[in-house]
Amino acid sequence: MPQVDECEYLLAYWSDIGRFGIGAMGIVAVSCHEINEWQRGKGITLTPWEFSVIRDMSNSYVAEYYEAENPDRLPPFGDPELIFDRDKVGKSMKNAFKSLMQVKK
Repeated sequence: MPQVDECEYLLAYWSDIGRFGIGAMGIVAVSCHEINEWQRGKGITLTPWEFSVIRDMSNSYVAEYYEAENPDRLPPFGDPELIFDRDKVGKSMKNAFKSLMQVKK
């Protein structure tokens, strides 16, 4: 998780509530009802902006979860060109398999 300094407690709340819910077709964003029930059970009252931030984090988490199913999807962090070079990785894998095949002969 990213550093959020004075709002770090919201990450703890979100984690306690649950980052996502489960729907009929997979994961879904945490519902307003679930957040309200969490507040009632914990005896915590979120401000409207805290409530919105937790909903937004859950919606973003679920959206990224489904976007990440696409193998061509860029990672949600940093510059992918600086993270890895697909050609270099591919050549390394090819060479590793060639070496493995030669050993088996």
